[in-house]
Amino acid sequence: MSRHACRSFPLAVILILGTQSLVNSAELRTTVADRTIYRTVAFEQMLPQKLADTKGAGPVWDDACLSCGASGCGLQCVQPSCYYADLEYLLWWRSGSRVPPLVTTGPNGTASGVAGVLPGATVLFGDDRIGGGARPGGRLKIGMWLDDCGARAVEARFFSLGKQTLHFDFATQGTAPILARPFTNAINPANLISSAKVLTHPDLAQDGNVNITASSEVLGGDVLYRLGVCSSDCWDLDFLAGYQFARIDENLLIQDTFVDQDGSNFPVPDGTRVNSFDRFDARNEFHAGQFGLEATYWADCWRLEVLAKVALGNMNQIIDIAGQTTSDPAGVVVSAEGLLANVGNIGRREQNEFAVAPELGATLVYEIHECVDLSFGYSYIYFSKVAQAGEQIDPNLLAPSPLQFNTGSYWLHGLRVGAEMRF
Repeated sequence: MSRHACRSFPLAVILILGTQSLVNSAELRTTVADRTIYRTVAFEQMLPQKLADTKGAGPVWDDACLSCGASGCGLQCVQPSCYYADLEYLLWWRSGSRVPPLVTTGPNGTASGVAGVLPGATVLFGDDRIGGGARPGGRLKIGMWLDDCGARAVEARFFSLGKQTLHFDFATQGTAPILARPFTNAINPANLISSAKVLTHPDLAQDGNVNITASSEVLGGDVLYRLGVCSSDCWDLDFLAGYQFARIDENLLIQDTFVDQDGSNFPVPDGTRVNSFDRFDARNEFHAGQFGLEATYWADCWRLEVLAKVALGNMNQIIDIAGQTTSDPAGVVVSAEGLLANVGNIGRREQNEFAVAPELGATLVYEIHECVDLSFGYSYIYFSKVAQAGEQIDPNLLAPSPLQFNTGSYWLHGLRVGAEMRF
């Protein structure tokens, strides 16, 4: 966002007038990227004596900024436009979601009672963060100056990282290797019993497989009022205040299937293919007021913009957990539960939390034309309380906590490349 023209040389007033002369216009000339720009200023007022001082570094006139498209106010610049728009390409990382161990395996010959059971089994998936990689996106900013001095403006920004979807597949054929989904049974943490749902084992099940799909989507925006609080020939400081919105959605789906061979698994007869799924959905919606500062340092056609602001408001959080188990080929619903989505935690829950969301940014800008800038920058955004899908999984099947929200911090950060146009 630019309020100055590229200033290779100071502004010169070509037409020099007396101290109390009544005039209709004056011609202003400045140089932008080795190109001379002319502005004709039309007004009807008595000009102060400082208009004749054309070589000093001070203001061309002191009394007021005129609504003619040329501004003084000590800025030594020409404000050639009222509107600006900035389009940026984003390459941002997100904090990802931590999940417990979800898929395990073990060597052939493992006894049926300990197949896939932790800590002896090997974890194939889980016990780590997922979905934290870089993701492309975009951000659009539009704004309008409210005066010719470039001291007041309103602007709106919107960004989206799009939907990131990750797929993980684990399948076996025959009796090797062992494939299982671990869980625990515990009335209290001191009495922890590890177990597993076995999908492939010579004595229990055949042809097991697990499919896991994790997706996330992040978007947000804000509306700001910008007020210049102080400036000089080489720097500006703006105060920012307004409204901020953000949306963080995550989904985690775990599907498994196997051919049952366990005679004790009543009421499912041996040879029946059993399918089940667990689904964990999390939605976070942030509405807040915000304020901050942006400092700009100028050096000819280059400038450095540094942003620091914070938003304070409400984070609405919704968790939805569902599961189901069916048998093939009849398609009979055996249970309205999966494994980790069970009677203890299935359902929809909602809560509101006070949250804080600071944002930091730095942008290096080069003005290639009177109305066009190119920029490269870095941004960091932090949310103090976010409910993520993977962190709602409770591996304890005996005594889960159905009313508990697991929330934590969430961050976004990354690089920006963009172009701004003024019109």
